Amino acid sequence: MLKVPDGWYRIGFRYSQYSEANKFSYRDLYIDGCPVTDAPIAFPSTGMNSYENLTVSENGQQIWVFLEAGEHCVSMQAAMDPLLDTYLEMLSVMDSINNISMD
Repeated sequence: MLKVPDGWYRIGFRYSQYSEANKFSYRDLYIDGCPVTDAPIAFPSTGMNSYENLTVSENGQQIWVFLEAGEHCVSMQAAMDPLLDTYLEMLSVMDSINNISMD
């Protein structure tokens, strides 16, 4: 929860994402339960013991959000959308391999 006066805000993060080099972690961003962007936010890997700053943007434009005075809940949820088609194709290929091996 955060408490703010009326105004326009940019949303930024300081994060560390080092599970695997050259890979992205995707998150959906919500304010008070409403999505902020149309597509998940991509957090690139940072390397071990390293932090990066990221300002939320969409189509190369920084996102500005108007918040009324008061408390607001900012939350994120892991998203698989950008990888879902590839993941489903991989499952299909694995099922085909399993079916062949059982014949």
